[in-house]
Amino acid sequence: MNCLTLLSPPVGQVCLDEFQKRVTDAAQFRRRPFSDHLVSFCTDLGKRLFRTSPRGSSLQALGFFLREAYLSELRTHFEKSQSAQLCCSPRGIVFQIPPANVSSLMLYSWLFSAITGNVTVARIPGDRAADVERILSHFNEAAAAFAGDPPHTFFVDYPHDEEITAALSRLCDVRVIWGGDETVNLLRTFPLSPGARDVTFPDRHSLAAIFAENYTNLSVSDRDSLIQAVYRDLYTFDQVACSSPRLVVWVGSPELCTQASSDFYTRLATHAAAHYNCALGTVVSKKAFVCMSILDQNVQSQTFHTNELTVVRVDRLENLTREHCGGGFLFEYFAQTLSELQGFVSRRDQTLTYSGFCATEIADFVEQLGGRGLDRIVPVGQALSFSHIWDGYDLLQEFVRRTHVVSNQSAAAG
Repeated sequence: MNCLTLLSPPVGQVCLDEFQKRVTDAAQFRRRPFSDHLVSFCTDLGKRLFRTSPRGSSLQALGFFLREAYLSELRTHFEKSQSAQLCCSPRGIVFQIPPANVSSLMLYSWLFSAITGNVTVARIPGDRAADVERILSHFNEAAAAFAGDPPHTFFVDYPHDEEITAALSRLCDVRVIWGGDETVNLLRTFPLSPGARDVTFPDRHSLAAIFAENYTNLSVSDRDSLIQAVYRDLYTFDQVACSSPRLVVWVGSPELCTQASSDFYTRLATHAAAHYNCALGTVVSKKAFVCMSILDQNVQSQTFHTNELTVVRVDRLENLTREHCGGGFLFEYFAQTLSELQGFVSRRDQTLTYSGFCATEIADFVEQLGGRGLDRIVPVGQALSFSHIWDGYDLLQEFVRRTHVVSNQSAAAG
């Protein structure tokens, strides 16, 4: 018999048929997107996470994300997408497969499904990180204490079972797949119902661009502030988050780039050594990755600053693969202008963090790219700042059904 472990509500093991009935029964009671009821639950959950999580941790950031003020902003944004002729309602059942490498993403992804009134089924990795356990514990506590029915959510765990995955894929109206290309391609082999859709988040690559002259003109305190922002982008999830930069492009003359990068990496290495614990296995992996990079990545030089930071400079980008080992490893490249990146950027590139460029320069660069890549361009320090706009999706719109309503007056006028 095919069984799942129902983690929230904390029921324990249930058979597949019983679970599907629970989900379909819940789907009979559709909720209005951004109802006060849904917002209240999300806000309460956010407060619990924020109060009990370590200061500056990803879970505290998640709790802050769920604050009432931000949810009100999301509601305003959502309401602007509606009109007398366009009504939005929940799609129904959302089946989510969150990533294993970034624990908090399971709840960010859940939020946009739940807040728009859907029934959410999220498969939690069997080898659960401590942060996942904390999220589940807080979620169940918030649901038990909530005055009324909490959002229709089912966090489940089950071993690799094709029959269960196939059944949940047939059942859902939206399937959300976080993971590498292999995960996305594998799960796509399980057919959806004809009217359902996939929202996929495959392997992505991110980079940073820093204007060298601007960096050299910064005060010592401003340089230190920039280093702290870069550190958050790089090390929060051991540099395995898809939006964490793996390549730093210095823009300017070779002399200024050399001067700026030397000071920058010295400061970053010192800060990382004081705040980041790089496991021995990661250090060894980085050394092995350097050796492989020297063989096929047009390496000009490599600098092992500390166990926490290794930098490899390449003299051209054409053959630079987007393979990466994480843990504080950076490729770097010197460019005369930002437009040199046009030929390198591809559809696989997700986020560009930048420092020292004005809005006009960034807008011109986006126009030059012509849609070849990059879904996010944000200031340094905001690489991991989640938003309803992610990987080119407006997640608030992906989880709703839009009904076009034409009145008699409109029809007559036409």
